[in-house]
Amino acid sequence: KYNSPDAAATFDGVLRADPRHARALVGAARRMLADGEGDPGPLVRRAVEADPEHAPAHALAARLRLDVED
Repeated sequence: KYNSPDAAATFDGVLRADPRHARALVGAARRMLADGEGDPGPLVRRAVEADPEHAPAHALAARLRLDVED
């Protein structure tokens, strides 16, 4: 079952070791969305910059843009 504090700790640990880890950046952004915590946009932009071919980063960026347009 989803455990936000554990997820946050895991993503934070990975990102301390590798601040450009695209999967962890996307995971941290998704956790922020799920918890209604802040703006995940900067994390998503960092993920796209870190790995321009990482499809989940682009999908989440598109979702965020669609949410803004609504």
